[in-house]
Amino acid sequence: YPPSMEPRTRPGQLRIRDLAAKTDVSIATIPTQVTGPMAWSPDDRFLAYSIILETSETRIVDTVATNREVRMGASRPVTWIGQTDTLLLAGNICSGFDIFTVQADSKNLRNHTDSPARDLNPRLSSDAQHIAFATWGGGGRTIRLLPVATDAIRELVSGPGFSLDVESDAVWSPDGRYIAFVLADSGDFCLGVQPRTTVEILP
Repeated sequence: YPPSMEPRTRPGQLRIRDLAAKTDVSIATIPTQVTGPMAWSPDDRFLAYSIILETSETRIVDTVATNREVRMGASRPVTWIGQTDTLLLAGNICSGFDIFTVQADSKNLRNHTDSPARDLNPRLSSDAQHIAFATWGGGGRTIRLLPVATDAIRELVSGPGFSLDVESDAVWSPDGRYIAFVLADSGDFCLGVQPRTTVEILP
């Protein structure tokens, strides 16, 4: 890393500010850098964030009972499912990297994929009914679709020689009709748009 980009390794404080009362409260000590955006639960009580130590880790802080913090091996991004206290993440929790959901109090941990490949970067649809995620393995990557309720996974796009960019695996359109992603084939990048069953590659 250049000096301006070096990860911060000294401890810091995770603080929240009450804009009405104009006061700050420290809710956690952070041993290293926070990666990716933090995410508030819909009820404003829990704050989830990811850090990098020797491995990636996701933590959930209870801002009411500030002595309570849930920690698990996971990677960014982290997303709350709809108006619930359930967090969506890719985790290496007693497994390889799979797609998990877990409640803010660490109860009801559920592995949705449980595959030997690395399942990462889950993206939740706007109606909170489907999860798009990337599977890495076999020399390429695959975009898959996972209904939250049933775990009936189906493959959306894959192929020999294709790889999917880690930072843009899948992005939902606001109405949940399309998923956009980046494909790299023979060094040329294209933008793909996935409706329901076909793939259109845009020049």
